[in-house]
Formats: sequence, structure tokens, C-alpha cells
Amino acid sequence: MTHTAFPSTHTTEVQGATVLVLDDERCISELLSEMLKILGFTPTACNAPADALKLLESQDFDVILTDFRMPQMNGDEFFRRAVAAKPSLSSRIVFLTGDTFSEETQRYLGGGVTRYLSKPFDIASVQQMIADIVSEHAAA
Repeated sequence: MTHTAFPSTHTTEVQGATVLVLDDERCISELLSEMLKILGFTPTACNAPADALKLLESQDFDVILTDFRMPQMNGDEFFRRAVAAKPSLSSRIVFLTGDTFSEETQRYLGGGVTRYLSKPFDIASVQQMIADIVSEHAAA
């Protein structure tokens, strides 16, 4: 008997949704990707923003989960470049950040331009965020 540890809120269009997971810490991107697989999503892990931007040139993703603080390129710059290349991504990018106290992060995330989840997050919140985004775009 197979079961998941998380309640399923998926509709048919959410099952199998493609998710790009971008975090400069490999262990985080890989762990989150494995959890997303268990939940029925199709994740792709990436550890460098420049590599993620290259992936976006050749692949479409339903949702992008990205760290906000990364050494090579911060989340704001990644967001701007990704949306410049593909404007439809503006409502599909979710920041995962443990840095909600810095003034810069609060100013950026508090502006309501993007979606975010604070670390530590629970996987049910990530699952619900993905489901919400995919459902919104399926209805459009």
C-alpha cells in the first residue's frame, strides 16, 4: 500500500506540474525536489541562478521556487531577468527565504510584487502554493 505523508489537494491539472527548484545549497534543492516528487510534481533542481536562466530558455515550468539570498545573483535580479525573458513567469515565481528580517528583503517581498514562503516552511504550504498557482493559470 502506498500513501503520502501529506494530504493531497491536487486536481488533475496540478498533478505532474513542472517545478524549477533553485537554491545555491545543493542539499536544500535536492531535498525539496525529492519531496515534490513524492507529492506528484515534476521538479528540476538547480543550484545557480545563471544555470536556471539558461534552463528557462529551453523549458517551460509551471512554478519556480527560488531562494532569495544567493551569492552569484540575488532573487530580485533573478526575478527581473526571468520575467524579462518570459513575462508570464511574473506570477509563477515563489521566493523561499529565511531572511525576512533584513530591510532589503522586507522592502522587496513586502511590496506585494512576488509570492514568498518563509523558511523554515512546511511542505504542505509549498504544496498549496504550487496548487494555487497552477490552478490560477489553468483557469486563465
